[in-house]
Amino acid sequence: RFPTPYLCFEAVAHKYNIYAGDALDHAAMRARAYAYCKVDPSRAPQTLLVESRSHDPWQRTVARRVVNLDQVRRDLNRVAQAHNLTVRVATFSDYDYCGQVHLVAAAKVLVGVHGQGLSNTIFQRAGTLTVELFHPWFGARPDGHNTLAVHAGKGYAAAPIAMSTCSTGTTYQDMLRWKFDKRCGTIIDTAALVRLLEDPVLVARTLGPSPIAVPDGVGEDGQDGFTPVGDGR
Repeated sequence: RFPTPYLCFEAVAHKYNIYAGDALDHAAMRARAYAYCKVDPSRAPQTLLVESRSHDPWQRTVARRVVNLDQVRRDLNRVAQAHNLTVRVATFSDYDYCGQVHLVAAAKVLVGVHGQGLSNTIFQRAGTLTVELFHPWFGARPDGHNTLAVHAGKGYAAAPIAMSTCSTGTTYQDMLRWKFDKRCGTIIDTAALVRLLEDPVLVARTLGPSPIAVPDGVGEDGQDGFTPVGDGR
């Protein structure tokens, strides 16, 4: 559902990564969506939003659903509190268009498993962060929604730490089964996710000064299983 027929093309083009646009494109599109959905643009984002894919077997998005959500929420609370944020878990398919806009507009950090739900990053404000989680097959340089975030002046990080409940393998076939088989869920490596979100370089670029002390060398490119792709600069 789109607010006007004039928004439809741009939204679909962004959603399929055909046209990433730039910060001005995103700002104009975001402003129109905010106006239609009555989002207050002056209100600072206050949540660390975790996207949970649907657990409804009739939903197409049931594949890759996160099965350790309680642990994810618990382990991310410390990170969120350090930045005066509140952890919120939501399934985008449970909300209509404006509901999704409101959810993402309130998110300082958006964390989710690889999938089209993360195209909602177009509704995040500049100076926010998107973290996209991949199957280990993708390796150190996964390619997902980075163009939507980086080209729009937002932070983005990719992490191959989404483990399949169907197999511990890292082959292409293992990844395809995780991606499309509704019987396969996702176990997020929460320790690695916390290390990513506490990385001082990533924090300084996207979240402001970090109150968390991190040992030297932690989170550098190529270490700890994640890759900071860009900060929009």
